[in-house]
Amino acid sequence: EIFEPGPNLRKTYANASSATNMGLELEGRIGLRRLDRLMRRFTLISNLSLIKSQVDLPEDVKGILTTSKRPLQGQSPYVFNFQVQYDYNPWGLQTTLLYNIIGERITEVGTNKRPDIYEMPFHQLDLVSSLKISGLGIINLKLKNLLDLEAKSTQGSEFVKKEKKG
Repeated sequence: EIFEPGPNLRKTYANASSATNMGLELEGRIGLRRLDRLMRRFTLISNLSLIKSQVDLPEDVKGILTTSKRPLQGQSPYVFNFQVQYDYNPWGLQTTLLYNIIGERITEVGTNKRPDIYEMPFHQLDLVSSLKISGLGIINLKLKNLLDLEAKSTQGSEFVKKEKKG
């Protein structure tokens, strides 16, 4: 997304000629049955992604956009996930508590000397549960964003957006 210059700023889209996206992903899983028999139904799962991206801008937009080199819009430099999973097969029950954090990312590309707008790092906690009922199907329960933290976006040093995602 970019803002086109003019008397009335208009939000539009422009594609870069190319971009580079490199990353490293690490994942781990461990069953807690090794620690204690009472913990046998619990599993810990974690994932970390580190990403470096850079957009190669076409010549026709280099004068309009504020930054000539920037990360891909919407691409966080890191994403971290942590899960605690509980499985009780005799009942067909699986419940997972998920924690997720994303690093700051560009939501709107700046134009005409206006800085890019960045969404600040955001923490989220979700609870997902499913129960298989023999012959009837599956009942799912999803509780999202239990922390209900405020999502914040900045442009330069100023906050331009604060919202509760619910």
